[in-house]
Amino acid sequence: MADEHKDKKDTKKTDTPAAPVKQVAAEGGPKTSEAPRHGADDQKAKAQKAGEALKAAVQASKKETPKIAAGGDAKKEAPTPAVVPRSEKKDSGGEKKGDRKVTAKPKKEPRETPKEKKREKHKARQKPEITPEIRRALEHRRVLKDRTPYFIRQESYNYGRLGDSWRRPRGTHSKLRHHFKARINVVSIGYGGPNACKGLHPSGFKEVLIHHPRELDKVNPKIEAARVAHGVGSRKREMIEKRADRMGIRILNKMS
Repeated sequence: MADEHKDKKDTKKTDTPAAPVKQVAAEGGPKTSEAPRHGADDQKAKAQKAGEALKAAVQASKKETPKIAAGGDAKKEAPTPAVVPRSEKKDSGGEKKGDRKVTAKPKKEPRETPKEKKREKHKARQKPEITPEIRRALEHRRVLKDRTPYFIRQESYNYGRLGDSWRRPRGTHSKLRHHFKARINVVSIGYGGPNACKGLHPSGFKEVLIHHPRELDKVNPKIEAARVAHGVGSRKREMIEKRADRMGIRILNKMS
């Protein structure tokens, strides 16, 4: 009985023949053991033909259509430059060399130094007509001025509210007034300059204070020079300076 039962099982297994299995491998993929579908070969051939036709159409369109720039407009094909023989090419400035215009650089002019500018703008100032004695006295006074000390006010180094400008000491018990030793320098007659040049400007002119243009008529341009007062405005000062230039009078505190 057991043998008959085994034979029946074997017959059941062997009666149904197994369908043949084909291994279909996709391009670039692993092999599969699926059963072939109806008309699979025809579909594959059609797909290959469609792919080839699409590639050919894309290549043809690339050749025909122009290149498109980033902005979206098609680039215009630049015309090919004409070939120019060497004999026609010129290297001189402003003429063509091939297809480009070569312009000669202008030569840089040498810059003027500050000294040269000063020499051009500088005009000799008017000088006074003085005697040789006064001229020697001015030179001697200039030498003494270099040796003269700077006089400061008494106790100005202890009290800041007093300031440095000189004031004559007047205290009854002032050590500075009595010229005690170990004290600061006091203004005295020994520091004075020659009497011949007393009251003269270092240039040798005698100063005349001017407030109005008509006051220039009293000035002698040979020995006197004008000094415009501090309270004169810019409009009237300009009038004074223009009139002084016409009259040949030197202004000691000229604006320009």
